[in-house]
Amino acid sequence: MTPTDQTAEILLCRLRRGTMLTAVGRISGMGTVFILHIFLARTLETSEYAMFVLVWSWTTLFSLIGIFGLSTLACRYLAESFAKGDLRRARQTLRQITSLSAASIVASALLGALLLQLVPAAWFPLPTTSATAVAVWIALLAVSQIQAEMFRGIHHLFAASLFGGMSGGLVSNLAVLVMLATWSCFWPLSVKTLIWVIYLALGFKCVVRATSADGHREAKADQSLC
Repeated sequence: MTPTDQTAEILLCRLRRGTMLTAVGRISGMGTVFILHIFLARTLETSEYAMFVLVWSWTTLFSLIGIFGLSTLACRYLAESFAKGDLRRARQTLRQITSLSAASIVASALLGALLLQLVPAAWFPLPTTSATAVAVWIALLAVSQIQAEMFRGIHHLFAASLFGGMSGGLVSNLAVLVMLATWSCFWPLSVKTLIWVIYLALGFKCVVRATSADGHREAKADQSLC
């Protein structure tokens, strides 16, 4: 087998593995969301479940606005930088994406919280503390998405598949399900408790991914210097 054939075979294997991991990660993530909604529909009051679905949809919309396409840029430019062994460009890309995404995410979170307050209470009945809750949720969801695409950029598709996706990812969704099921066994479940559980799951996931990303970037750097 010629070197060209070996390279083609390696690329084909990576493509198959990446496709499989991405498909499994996204399907399992959406599956856990489906199970989560069934659980909430049977546990929460009708009005509380409707309130949660409205907040979920609202935060998903404004987190997409907050990402501002930066997740795609992070994935593309990080992949190019590591492929060329250009660590300086990779670090510069990380700094720029981080600063730009921080500004866009904060602006989107504040805008989402503000617009939510302008909606008539008869259409969108929410507690008085909903603005802060929605703003934090939007920010955490957007940060989570950008981190997932950074993992894709450094070719760590397994972590991106487990943690990524607008559904929240398999890991955080399972964490939410387990915590909610445990809580409901001992205490009544409410929207306030639900939001705090989602905060904990998303926050834990962001911290774990940030720590893991540093290690993977260092490993990529070592490989590129060899």
